[in-house]
Amino acid sequence: MPKETLDAVVGQPERKFRKPRIYRWIFSAVVGVFLFITSHYDFSNNQTDVASVEDNGLDGHHRNPLFELEKETSDFLDELDVPEDNEYVERSRGYDDVCMQPIARNPKREAFIGNVSTLDIIASDSFRNDSLERFKQVLNVPSVSYDDMGPVDEDPRWKIFSVLEEKLRSLFPTTFGHIKFERVAGHGFLFTWEGSDSSLKPIVFMAHQDVVPVAESSLNLWLYPPFNATYHDGNVYARGAVDDKSSLVAIFETFELLAKSNWTPKRTVIASIGFDEEISGFYSAKYLADRLYSRYGPNGVELILDEGGFMLDFFGKRYVAVSVSEKGYVDVELSLKTAGGHSSVPPARTNIELMSELILEQGQFHPNLIKESPFFASLQCFAKYSPKMHPKLRHLIKKGDVHRLSRVLSRSAMFRYFFTTSKAVDVIKGGVKANALPEQTVALVNHRIAHGNSIADVKKFYKRTLVTFAKHHHLILDLFNETLHEPKKPLGYLSASMIKPLEPAPISPYGPDAKAFHTLGAAIKHTFGNESIVVPTLMPANTDTRHYWNVSENIFRWTPVNRDMGRKLGNAHTVNEYIPYDGHMDSINFFHELIRIYDEA
Repeated sequence: MPKETLDAVVGQPERKFRKPRIYRWIFSAVVGVFLFITSHYDFSNNQTDVASVEDNGLDGHHRNPLFELEKETSDFLDELDVPEDNEYVERSRGYDDVCMQPIARNPKREAFIGNVSTLDIIASDSFRNDSLERFKQVLNVPSVSYDDMGPVDEDPRWKIFSVLEEKLRSLFPTTFGHIKFERVAGHGFLFTWEGSDSSLKPIVFMAHQDVVPVAESSLNLWLYPPFNATYHDGNVYARGAVDDKSSLVAIFETFELLAKSNWTPKRTVIASIGFDEEISGFYSAKYLADRLYSRYGPNGVELILDEGGFMLDFFGKRYVAVSVSEKGYVDVELSLKTAGGHSSVPPARTNIELMSELILEQGQFHPNLIKESPFFASLQCFAKYSPKMHPKLRHLIKKGDVHRLSRVLSRSAMFRYFFTTSKAVDVIKGGVKANALPEQTVALVNHRIAHGNSIADVKKFYKRTLVTFAKHHHLILDLFNETLHEPKKPLGYLSASMIKPLEPAPISPYGPDAKAFHTLGAAIKHTFGNESIVVPTLMPANTDTRHYWNVSENIFRWTPVNRDMGRKLGNAHTVNEYIPYDGHMDSINFFHELIRIYDEA
C-alpha cells in the first residue's frame, strides 16, 4: 500500500487546529441524541444525577446543551469560505429523497380484556401504580454480571438469575403460562408467541437481565440504595433502571396484557432475553441467536429491536435516532519482555518506559467520515429538517463534502468517534518491586472500528508503528502470530495479539424502500407524535445484536422513551441510575402498539 494511502487509513500524530467555538454548541446539541449510546464508554462514570451533584458537592456536567446555543458565537463558520444554505424541510429543493419520513400508522384490531381496551388499561392510574411496583421488584434483584464470570454451570454468581426468573414468573404468570417459553444456556429466555400466518416472518424484541456492578466506594454517592428501587419526584432510581430493565419489564408487561386479552397475533412475536450483555453476550446472546437461526434460517426474522438511543429535542426539532449499525470492536494486547536487574543500574529505558514510549508515539487513527456511514445519513437528516443549523454547516452536509466535514466535526473529542476508529489504552500492568527492573509490561488497547475501516486496517496500523519501534530498540517482534523482526542481538521481545475481533456491523436498510425501518418509524410516529423525525444513525458501542447478524438484515437499536434523556442520560453505568417513570410507561405503550402495527404490516 502506498505511504499516502496508508497514512489516510491509519494516521499519524495529528495536527492541532484552532478550536472553533461554534462547533462546541453544535456538537453539544447533536450529541444529545447519542448520549445513551455513548454511556457504554467509561467516560460515563463522570456523569452523575443532578440531585447527587447538589447533595454530594460533586462537579457534575449537566448543563442542558440547548442552553449553550445562544451563548456561543459562530466565528469559525462565519469565516469559512463556503456558501450559506438556508433551505430546509419543504424548501430543500433536490433533497426530497433524503431522510424520507414514514407516515404514522394506526392499528385496526383492538385488544380487550372484558370490555376494556388494553390501551385504556395502560393509561389507567391503577395499571400505572401496579406496574411501578412490579418494576421496582425486578430492579431489587441484584442480577449483576462481572467481567470475570466463569461458565454458567460452574460460577455460583449466576444463581441470582434463577432468583430473577422466579420473580418474573410470579409477576407475569400469564406470559409464562400462555406463551411458549424456552430456557436457553441456563438463564436465557426465549418466548415465542406463535402467529396464525406462518408465511409472515417473526419479529424479535431483545432485552437483557443483567446489570453492571456497583462499586462499594460509590455507595455513599447514591441517593437511594442501588438495589432498593425508589420512586421520587417522577423518577425511579436503581441500578438497571435505564440499562436495561425498563425494556425488560416493558416487554413482559406488554406480553402479559395482550396474552390476557382477546387479541391473538397473525405474525409470530418473539422475546429473546439474555443475561450477560454487559460482558459481551457470549454466555447467552450467542446461544439465543443460534437457536433462532436454526429455527428460522438465514434472514428468517423480519425485524429485531434491541436497546439503543433516546429521543431529544434540539435544533428546533424532535429527533428519534434509530441505530442501523454498530462500530466494530477489537482489543489488542501488547506485551514487552526485557531483561531485569537491580534498579540502581537501570538501562537508558526501562521496560515500562519503553512501553510508555510506544503508546505515546503510536498516534491515532485519522477521522474517516464516508457517505456510506449511517452517521452521514444522520447529518443529512439534521441538514434537511433543522431550522437552527448554521447555514454553512448545512451546505457542507448537503454537498456531501465529507473531507471538510471530517476535519470540522472531528474537533469534538466525543463527536469524532462516530466516524473515527478509536484507540484507548485501558489497562497497563508492569513491575513488581520498587528496586527491581520490570521484566514485562502488558498493555490492553481497545478499538471501536468505524465504517470505512476494518480489522485489517487495525493490523496495518500496528504493523507500521510496531515494526519501526522494534527496529529502533532492537526487539524481536511477533505481530499477530507472525515474526516480522528478529535482530541478531535482541534486547527484548515485543508481541501483539488480538482479542474478540469484530468487524463493523452490517448496515440495516433504511432507504425509501426499507419496509422494516419505515414500519418501525410508523409505530414511533403513531405512539410519540408525527412531529418526531426518525433518523438512521450509528451506534459507537456494541449490543447483543452482534450475535444476530445472520438472523435478520433488519436489526435496529432504539429504546422507546419519549423523554428528554439527553441532559442526564439516565446515569447508566454510574451512580444514581434512574429513568423517568413516564418514560418507562412510554416503553410499555410503544411495544404494545408496535406488535399490533407490525401484525397488520
